[in-house]
Amino acid sequence: MAYEIHKIKDEIKRLPVRLLYVTHSSYDKGWHSRPHSHDFVELFYIVKGEGAFVVNDSEYHVEKDQLVIIDANVSHTEKSSNEDSLEYITLGFDGITFGKNKNNIKETIIIYEDTLLEIFSLVDFLLKELKKNQDQAFHISRNILEIIILKINQFHNVEIQESSNQRIKSNVYELIKYIDLNYSEWITLDDLANISHLNKYYLSHTFKNETGLSPIDYLNQTRIKNAKILLESTNYSISDIAGFTGFSSQSFFSQRFKKMTSVSPSKYREQQQADLIQ
Repeated sequence: MAYEIHKIKDEIKRLPVRLLYVTHSSYDKGWHSRPHSHDFVELFYIVKGEGAFVVNDSEYHVEKDQLVIIDANVSHTEKSSNEDSLEYITLGFDGITFGKNKNNIKETIIIYEDTLLEIFSLVDFLLKELKKNQDQAFHISRNILEIIILKINQFHNVEIQESSNQRIKSNVYELIKYIDLNYSEWITLDDLANISHLNKYYLSHTFKNETGLSPIDYLNQTRIKNAKILLESTNYSISDIAGFTGFSSQSFFSQRFKKMTSVSPSKYREQQQADLIQ
């Protein structure tokens, strides 16, 4: 017979972490996003496929069952390989940042050890809890996130630091992520209000206070950014690009594009092609 007692400390300090959103994303072969950064941490678990994360000037190959952590205020972009699509789960959270690990890489941490499967089971559990949309789901998810972070620290010698960055309301971040993923669809302010469960006037006020843009201005800005990529890297017609990026017509697309860039879409394409020749 064996009998063990594990004493628990009277007070256990909780991590000051706040879960902002969880997304499950899948992209086609050859897809890539534009370089961007956030003042919060993103944790990616690669579910299927392979691709790369470009962090500042370095590119990191990623594949199924790998974990990537992008620290706050670090420029990065994700892309699928040309041979395989990329599917991953993303957790966005603030309140902490990650210090240097044993490999002295601060910008991104890619973990290859077998212990990762234990972390993935927690990520998967968190996603399933949120999908239940029950009253306690958020509290359960926050606790799971804290366990994930502690497990990463336990197995991989990552220094966790409390973040001094100003926190932005989680519903605004959720909408930003939604727009970033769905900008090509028809989206109205009423749609965004329904998604966030907020009054649309309060939503507009809060969104602009936090980002400096109205929700629709941010949507149009995101569409124009992605239209630039297509103008630079493809031979699609202006009409096709307008449709791909969510604009209702070519004329409206050209109007918005010129307002934001001071040139027409066709002129912008000519300028980019001329720069490549030089």
